[in-house]
Amino acid sequence: MENIISTYLERDDEIAANIVELFKPKQVSAEPRPWGRSSSMAVVKKIERRAMNDVSVSSTDVSARYVKMFEWVGVTFEVAESDATVLAEANRVRNILLHRYGEIETSDVAGFPSLAEWEGKVMPMTQARFTRYFNSIKAFLMALSDGIYEKWPPTS
Repeated sequence: MENIISTYLERDDEIAANIVELFKPKQVSAEPRPWGRSSSMAVVKKIERRAMNDVSVSSTDVSARYVKMFEWVGVTFEVAESDATVLAEANRVRNILLHRYGEIETSDVAGFPSLAEWEGKVMPMTQARFTRYFNSIKAFLMALSDGIYEKWPPTS
């Protein structure tokens, strides 16, 4: 997601100017343009932090964070609440697998009660769980694609 937004910042002066307006003077500079990859990714990190600090976006709601970030570059889309909940869990499970070898902690269960069965244990990734995560990720990406196509319809 960050790379998509970074590419928009690199290639679209209007989007870059709109992003500069989001921040206080000198936090993000529109000069010099065009921005290269490292400059645009640094701006994306600021956009992400701002979205995470937005009072309407909970810290675990990764889909709301991305919706907000894309809204700021002019792409609007909605994610069903049921998919947002599953995406948030999938994101947490991803972090658990990468950083803790799959062991579920009390804090994970507090945020995602569906993980309670494996508290203190390593959670197996079942086909049903994987499919549930996959379907929510697919729904998110389809909604994002629709938002992108609405803003920039494909040309023949």
